[in-house]
Amino acid sequence: MLLGAGSILHAQTIQVSGTISSDLLKMQWTPNGITATFQDTWTGNLVGHGHTHIFSSGPLNEENGEIHDIISTIWLVTPQGNLIFDGVGNTSGPFLHLVATISQGTGLYNGAHGQLVSDGMIGPDGVESTYSGSITLNQ
Repeated sequence: MLLGAGSILHAQTIQVSGTISSDLLKMQWTPNGITATFQDTWTGNLVGHGHTHIFSSGPLNEENGEIHDIISTIWLVTPQGNLIFDGVGNTSGPFLHLVATISQGTGLYNGAHGQLVSDGMIGPDGVESTYSGSITLNQ
């Protein structure tokens, strides 16, 4: 595609951080790991609500509480637009580490790309975590 003199594409990278409070809705243990669904509330630079669905391809190590190979899909709904992330992570005891990469967006986030890192604590009814990262907006 050729751009004329009046056509300029702008991209803006924003740094984001905040908290995610995830309430457990459903969890199922399988021979291949766990599946779990959470209802999320986001605060900070990304304010909204959504859902996270986790697929684990690794069983729980009962000696140390670790689960490896956690794969997740995260949906975030904000007033400015929606974001969908693909996440990869693991646990160590009650601690969760997840890296989430933007796969799709709408509104302000249409065509955006970026990555968030989330670290949190797993409790009996959900997960409390922080996130930080960058999002590049295509304007």
